[in-house]
Amino acid sequence: MDAPPTDPPIGRSPLRGRSLAAIMLLYAGLLGLSIATWVNSRRVIESSASVDHTKDVLAEIEAALDLVTRDTALVRGYVLTGNPEFLAEFDATGENVYAHLKKLQRLTTDNDAQRRPLAELREACRTRVGQLAELVRVRRDQGLDAAIALVSPRPWKMVRDAAGRMERQELELLAHRQRVSTSVFRSAKATLAAGWAVLFLQISLVVILLNADFKRRQQGASDLAESHDRLRVTLRSIGDAVIVTDEKGRISFLNPVAEALTGWKSSEGEGRPAEEVFRIVNEDTRHPVPSPIVEALSLGRVVGLANHTVLISRSGREVPISDSGAPIRDDHGEIRGAVLVFREMTEQRRVERERAEARKIAEDANAQKDRFLAVLSHELRTPLSPVLSTIERLERRHDPSTELGAALRTIRRNVELEVALIDDLLDVTRIAQGKVAVRSRALDLHEKLLHVLDNCRSEAAEKGVAFEAALDAPEHYVRGDPARLQQVLWNVLKNGIKFTPPGGRVSVSTEAAGSHRIRIRVEDSGIGIPPEKLGRIFDAFDQGEATITRRFGGLGLGLAISKALVEAHGGTIVAESAGVGRGAAFVIELPAMARPADAEAPAARAVARPSARWNILVVEDHTDTAAAISDLLREDGHRVRVAHDVETAFALHEESPADLLITDVGLPDGNGVDLLARLGAVRPVRGIVVSGYGMEKDIERSRAAGFFAHLTKPFNVARLEEAVDQAMSGVNPADPGESASRS
Repeated sequence: MDAPPTDPPIGRSPLRGRSLAAIMLLYAGLLGLSIATWVNSRRVIESSASVDHTKDVLAEIEAALDLVTRDTALVRGYVLTGNPEFLAEFDATGENVYAHLKKLQRLTTDNDAQRRPLAELREACRTRVGQLAELVRVRRDQGLDAAIALVSPRPWKMVRDAAGRMERQELELLAHRQRVSTSVFRSAKATLAAGWAVLFLQISLVVILLNADFKRRQQGASDLAESHDRLRVTLRSIGDAVIVTDEKGRISFLNPVAEALTGWKSSEGEGRPAEEVFRIVNEDTRHPVPSPIVEALSLGRVVGLANHTVLISRSGREVPISDSGAPIRDDHGEIRGAVLVFREMTEQRRVERERAEARKIAEDANAQKDRFLAVLSHELRTPLSPVLSTIERLERRHDPSTELGAALRTIRRNVELEVALIDDLLDVTRIAQGKVAVRSRALDLHEKLLHVLDNCRSEAAEKGVAFEAALDAPEHYVRGDPARLQQVLWNVLKNGIKFTPPGGRVSVSTEAAGSHRIRIRVEDSGIGIPPEKLGRIFDAFDQGEATITRRFGGLGLGLAISKALVEAHGGTIVAESAGVGRGAAFVIELPAMARPADAEAPAARAVARPSARWNILVVEDHTDTAAAISDLLREDGHRVRVAHDVETAFALHEESPADLLITDVGLPDGNGVDLLARLGAVRPVRGIVVSGYGMEKDIERSRAAGFFAHLTKPFNVARLEEAVDQAMSGVNPADPGESASRS
């Protein structure tokens, strides 16, 4: 079979639409003409009736006046002759006159102008009738002379005047109504003439359009045959496989590509159910997949296949495919069949598998990199921990103004610098992976700034850099992560000190930046930033020039980390500089608020050192670190025992239960996290983790295990003492994962 027998949908012809509209317009014209004829007829009838009504009024006035005139003549004859025959038709009561007056009243009810003249006519008639009756009586009783003496023309004049006024008004009304009637009649004739003219034009238009529509249908039949030819050529030529079915889902056409993929010739598949020719299963489960043809016919919309569908050809060959089925509708929207278009996906599936394998390799490599960084961090931090603890203990014992005190500060500062570099490397990794955790609470940003300023003051003083602070922002409370915001402030301030030569200055100021916004400006008089470098100053590992890196050191990560952390708090950070040698400024804006009810005062977070001394068990496989921690705690008066593995720690706890466990995570024979639960089975004990592993997941694991704090190596003496005091007093730490470099 060369082409599908199902006719393709043909859109509505413009001519057909115009013909239908013209016919509907013709019907509307006939209806309009009928309505206009009826309306005009009603108007003609009503205007004629109003003319007749006026004539009736005039007739009644004339009749009433005639009766009065007749009675007057009869009475005059009787008065002059005395012959009673004149009184045979005389109406002494005026009953006939009053009957006409009553009819006049009914006829002029709708005419207010006639009310007063009618009343005058009624009164004049009553007076005239009464005068005539009195003349008759006087003539009969007193004679001719007495009757003549009573004759007066005034009542009769009153009747004529009143009747004349009514007649004049009615004649004017009659003339007006005759003019209106004539106008209505002419309008009706014009309307009917125009209506018939329009109707004739509409009939002519319908005839023309119907004739054109008939010709279009003849042309359409020819076009349809040509369309079938084009459709046959198109379906056979396209690169995708095409299957066409009737409304019952029976095959009516397969193009050559569909024949090749299914293994069925179009003539062989004709009339067969689509499921027999187009057999599809799920590639993984091998379960049959519902045919999109059946679904397209039942749902009446386009239906696509799910992924991992394979076509089983007539010979049993399996071909991965993707497809979509759609219903075929006629001009009236009725479903007359379905069309299925599909293509072979063998190459695409191969590419997808290769991409999936490459993605897995990349993810595995990324996981290995994370593990490497974690181990590297642990191995770098662990030997620094006893060094930092020992330096701080020595600083406590020696005068800071001596040469030894200065040397100790130099060593400590460089150890802290190394720790900061390690932290920055880990933070960049977290930021790249979108794993930076922000634990928000209300905090005083001025307090954080003052804390960082105090920590940086000694370094600035040694370098000869002056500090200036003007904290004037009225709203200086923000909602954010205390440790992360302190890290941002630390990075920006350290950056200013780092790039400012001796004798320079670093100023810190705060101010309002619009409604509920705070602006922190850190400005220095240092080496400045070239204009072309401002755009990438926040890029990781970029410090502007290679000579700057060699001169000042560092990895160029602090500003990149600060930008990510500020944006995580809903803020912005920008760099400003007038050029090389003219200093630089970093402007941070954050959402601010008035002091909230849940904000803690600084004094409320301070922890009083307990007077009691505790039985502490230190478990650390790094000998130097264990010695440094235990020596520090013993100097504070605590009873300290040291174990280098899990079993020894458990034995010491069974012998004499400890109050506090300070343990590393990785131990030779077990895990410090599991050790807390094992010791707690003997007697409850509080725990602090000290570890070179400081990733977010490491801190979360410690918290989930019940540890009070997670100290990342190396930590300073004050941080360890604070953690011990907080753990034993039950005060929750501000940030259990804070390291020495951020303190």
